[in-house]
Amino acid sequence: MMTSQPGVDYPRSSRWTNSAIGIALVLAGVFVLADVALATVVSAVVLAIIAICAGLVEIGLSVIAGGWRKSLWQIPLGLLYIAFGLALLSLPGFGSQFLTWALGVILLFSGIARVFVGVNYLRSGKRAMFFSGLLGVTTGFLILAGYPSTSGWVIGTFLGVDLIVHGIGWLNADRGA
Repeated sequence: MMTSQPGVDYPRSSRWTNSAIGIALVLAGVFVLADVALATVVSAVVLAIIAICAGLVEIGLSVIAGGWRKSLWQIPLGLLYIAFGLALLSLPGFGSQFLTWALGVILLFSGIARVFVGVNYLRSGKRAMFFSGLLGVTTGFLILAGYPSTSGWVIGTFLGVDLIVHGIGWLNADRGA
């Protein structure tokens, strides 16, 4: 259900469009969950291609912008993006491991931060931030505790579940409006 908020314009779409998008996303999620290991590796490859393109754009923009001071930091940054992308592309299995480790660390530390912030909200009866933090800490810990064996399925599973939940959101977008 999309609720209207002041200052926020939601795109108009028909129930048929919402249903088509929702069904497509749910089917994509099911497809991803059918082979989470492949989806994990494909995610690493797609990220590698994006990083290489970003590096090329960064270098291209530094040349177009001109001026030695402006491009001094952009060229090494672009080269770093390209190197990262090439490393992921040449070793997608290692890339999947690295991305899974990074996801576990990010979830763990962001969860810890949310727990600390959420403690202040507990006094006012608002518990969502605190429990969100506990979920992040737990998820991050479980990913890291099972590492590196979790790197074969975590990213693909998260992607598949996210696609399905997003699709269900689109299927329910016009309900109650």
